[in-house]
Amino acid sequence: MSPDLKSPSSRRPREEHAYNAMSVSRISEEMSLSMAPLLMHSEQVPAEARDAIRAAYDAPPEHRTASLEVAARVLHHATGLECSDVRELVGLPGDRDCA
Repeated sequence: MSPDLKSPSSRRPREEHAYNAMSVSRISEEMSLSMAPLLMHSEQVPAEARDAIRAAYDAPPEHRTASLEVAARVLHHATGLECSDVRELVGLPGDRDCA
């Protein structure tokens, strides 16, 4: 093993904790649970909301968050569900307003 790589058993507890925290942080940034792919194909979701969700996923990556914001607002107004709930359904943090 190269000298700059440490085996997990040779790490000090503090290093292990920092490594785990960084790994969890990185994974949570890369992964989010979104129901949007299911919602855009569900006949029980109003067509306007399905179209807005589909447009968000078709948008370029740099515009996706803004497009998901629009989709959340449409879904909120079309269904009457709580704003925080629809934001979480499309994969956005639920702590903002749908206005």
